[in-house]
Amino acid sequence: MGVPEEASRKRKATDTPEDGASSQLVIQFFNQKEEPVGCQFSVPKAISKAQLEQLLLQITETLGAAFAASDAKGAEEVLRVSFSPLAAFRVSPLTRCSSALPGLGSVASDGFTKAPCPSRVLRRNSFSMLLPAFAMAGNFGGHEEAILAAAFSPEGKRLATGGGDTSVRLWDLNTETPLQTLRGHSNWVLCVSWASHGQLFASSGMDGTVCIWDADAGALVGPPLKGHTQPVVSLAWQPLHLVSSEDVAAEAIADSPTADTTAVPAAKQEASQSGGKDDCEATRSNSSSNKNCKAKGKQLSAAAKGPPRPRTSSLWKTRLGFTLPSLLLASGSKDGTVRLWRVGQQQALRVLALHTQPVTQIKWSGGAEGYLISGSRDTTVKVWNPHKGTLVKELKGHAHWVNTLALNSDSVLRRGPFDPRGRTERPFTSFAEMKEAAQRQFDQFLKECGHEALLSGSDDSTLILRRIKGNGLFEEVGRMTGHQKLINCVCFSPDGLTIASGSFDKSIRLWKGATGQYLATLRGHVGPVYQLAWAADSRLLLSGSGDSTLKVWDVASRKLKHDLPGHADEVYAVDWSPTGTHAASGSKDRILRVWKH
Repeated sequence: MGVPEEASRKRKATDTPEDGASSQLVIQFFNQKEEPVGCQFSVPKAISKAQLEQLLLQITETLGAAFAASDAKGAEEVLRVSFSPLAAFRVSPLTRCSSALPGLGSVASDGFTKAPCPSRVLRRNSFSMLLPAFAMAGNFGGHEEAILAAAFSPEGKRLATGGGDTSVRLWDLNTETPLQTLRGHSNWVLCVSWASHGQLFASSGMDGTVCIWDADAGALVGPPLKGHTQPVVSLAWQPLHLVSSEDVAAEAIADSPTADTTAVPAAKQEASQSGGKDDCEATRSNSSSNKNCKAKGKQLSAAAKGPPRPRTSSLWKTRLGFTLPSLLLASGSKDGTVRLWRVGQQQALRVLALHTQPVTQIKWSGGAEGYLISGSRDTTVKVWNPHKGTLVKELKGHAHWVNTLALNSDSVLRRGPFDPRGRTERPFTSFAEMKEAAQRQFDQFLKECGHEALLSGSDDSTLILRRIKGNGLFEEVGRMTGHQKLINCVCFSPDGLTIASGSFDKSIRLWKGATGQYLATLRGHVGPVYQLAWAADSRLLLSGSGDSTLKVWDVASRKLKHDLPGHADEVYAVDWSPTGTHAASGSKDRILRVWKH
């Protein structure tokens, strides 16, 4: 569909005296490239804009011949009507879908033929997609309710999703197949988040619990974490390069026939561990700070200093071949609290409870101070010291709920030690190597951007950009206005140069990452913008909306580059892999779509 624009100021129109009908006009449509569309038409002089739109639709459907004027008129006798396309209403098929996976026991209605495959049905068809640069890698079913969360692993090889059916699902991007269906929640899964080493990920939901999953084993790492009294809406992992030597108080205690068995007790604590097929046992008592382990006839020992504290630890298996640290995980809830957990422990280490309204989002900064930042419906943003559990700073300025937060370091913290181009010279052989690689990438980010920055978006339709200066100092750089309704999502480009904000006013706005200066407004959605995701090279932006569409925007030209069709209902979840090779969208229609770029 197009929107006709009055263009009589460019070229005068005259009546058509030849047929004696002074109430008639002869018009010619022109597209944005100044190319004529269809032939000349004779129409009533009193034709309305809506009637012109209907006429244009018929022309583009090759029905225009029925309205053709009997004789062509000279250029000065033809009314020039320019129009521009609205991509939300038309999809032009150009390329082909590679494959798709249906839901469990479901039958597709789009013409795919079924062929038997191990544990699934693979459907193939010449279903057309919009663009040559994006091909659908898969159309994944399996969730029985709306897909509410989706997140790629740091190395970009796996995808985790959560849905209204209470399940968490894990997908392999190389084989385009489901890996695991994970059950642990009793209500909707609202959030999934990966630890930056890629071996664990967490999920949270309406039931108020947090589940930590071993991605390789497809199993829970201990029972679900309980303590919140309301839905848990946001998760944030401790950045890998901030893990201290005290946090890495875990020793490999046995070799298993199937995988390496690792123990992960927290530092400076009393712990006792045993189990496994190798009958391995490790103890640390009040009288001694040494811990010993016998496995397969070999003596292993490690020393730990400090007063013992009664805590428990956890065991899980990993294929990395070395011990992983016991990372910290933060969870934010509608009960107004932020809880800090250590992997393998059932009790929260800290409960941060100074918000007076629900917490909406939390972030963990990568600076030396390692601030934990929370936004809330109480209109404030609070900055915490996660290790002491103390409030560092309360940031005010919004007049209504704080809905969303973003750090300009989000991308580099998310991928941790992994190369953003997806290239790894060799596998990591120790956690120290992983930590060093993560630190190197964060240092490079600081060298290029100069500092970390915090952005908050609110129901008051404004954004506030602040520079994180350390020592509890947050310098307000600017307040960004322009959106007409609440701001639902914000994100920095991976290079930190551009900010994107999505709103219920159906628009996306671009801003300078350093100053908050307005750059452009991207229009095309006809419903609220729910989610945004950047490509790894910062050149493209992906948006999901309540209008059921997924759009790709060219940031340099400030124009719509691609319209990815296919969803039949609102798009709730959007993500782009850290390597830039895949994008994913989850919808109320219960379908997960994965795109190759």
